[in-house]
Amino acid sequence: MKTSHTKGNPKMPACKKLLKALTAAEAAIEEATDIMHYEDGQPVTALEGWQIERIYYALCSVLVEADEAIVAAGGQ
Repeated sequence: MKTSHTKGNPKMPACKKLLKALTAAEAAIEEATDIMHYEDGQPVTALEGWQIERIYYALCSVLVEADEAIVAAGGQ
C-alpha cells in the first residue's frame, strides 16, 4: 500500500507547491503584522500610505501562488 509520502505519488508535487505557498503566506502575514504593531506589541493607531501599500503588496504577492497550490492539491 502506498502512503502519501511515498515517492512517485502524483500528489507530492502539489504538496510541495502548497507548502511553498503556505510558507510565503506566513512570511507575508508576519510582515503585515510587524508593520501594524509597535515593538512593545501594541497596535499602531495610524499607518502611512507607504506602509499600507507594503502590506497590500506583501499579501497580494502570495494570493496567486496560494490559489494555484490549493487547486493543485485539490486535484482540480
